[in-house]
Amino acid sequence: MQLLNVPFLFHYLRRLVNGNYFAEFHRLLDLRPGDRLLDVGCGVGEASCLAGNGVEYVGLDVDEGYIDYARKLYGRPGVSFVHGDIQVVEGEFSKAIVVCALHHLCEQQVLQLGQRLHQLVGGPVGVVDPDAERSNWFQRIFLYLDRGDHIFRPIRGHLAPLEELYDCQTLLTRDTRLRGARLTYSVCQPKR
Repeated sequence: MQLLNVPFLFHYLRRLVNGNYFAEFHRLLDLRPGDRLLDVGCGVGEASCLAGNGVEYVGLDVDEGYIDYARKLYGRPGVSFVHGDIQVVEGEFSKAIVVCALHHLCEQQVLQLGQRLHQLVGGPVGVVDPDAERSNWFQRIFLYLDRGDHIFRPIRGHLAPLEELYDCQTLLTRDTRLRGARLTYSVCQPKR
């Protein structure tokens, strides 16, 4: 859907339908002062709400328009945004999140992402993605509007390429604000 390529429209439509579903990560990842959090596929930067109280946030996205919008809307000390893919990221992170992004990647790309995250991130990776299998007919209508080529791949299919390097546990499934999608939250602990 071309309208979703417009950062302003994407931001407000997603907020209307989903609400703030990022707050769950404070609890699931046990974010603490001193943590450095990488947000892969950050979109327009809404998850930067996780920054503050000593948590540094770095958002990454391949869409330059989204990154420019995020910088204008959410840029502040302790919050930064990087344009590019996971290969451009440098430094070390204590934790990471991948929010509604895996369904845009084929299995090989998910594996490559997992390998790079394993190099960059010392702690858990939080993953949230729509759960097509557990969605009702109304929610599936919204899923058809999504731009992800793999939106109907099962959650286990999203996570399977990561399981070579991570122990992934699904911890929570919930409906979005307008019940436009059912989201599944997983936490993947690195195997060392």
